[in-house]
Amino acid sequence: MAIEYANALMEYIKSEEDEHRLRVIEMCVKKMLERKLIEIKAKLEKYEKSEARFISRYNMDFTEFEKRFTEGKFPEDSDMDYVEWYAVHDAYEQGKKNMTFLNLYSGEIPRVGTFD
Repeated sequence: MAIEYANALMEYIKSEEDEHRLRVIEMCVKKMLERKLIEIKAKLEKYEKSEARFISRYNMDFTEFEKRFTEGKFPEDSDMDYVEWYAVHDAYEQGKKNMTFLNLYSGEIPRVGTFD
């Protein structure tokens, strides 16, 4: 979907600039950011549930689990939990960074007039 928006936006950009076109471009960019934020938020909720499941199972956060795991304080059958939790934790942290970036960026889009 984002590719279609980007292509339509590029066609608009190639045409003559006027206030109406700039407003349309602004609306398109904001819509793409909103959709991406919704997508990231849904993923973050999924990752939070997975994190909570591991925290409940091991009664500690990932940092403590990783420390103990690398020290060999867990049995070998916890290897898969470590791999899965690492992936979930990493994706969650990256998602939070992306969300923060997009929230900051979306707040910086200059307004070109009002939308009536």
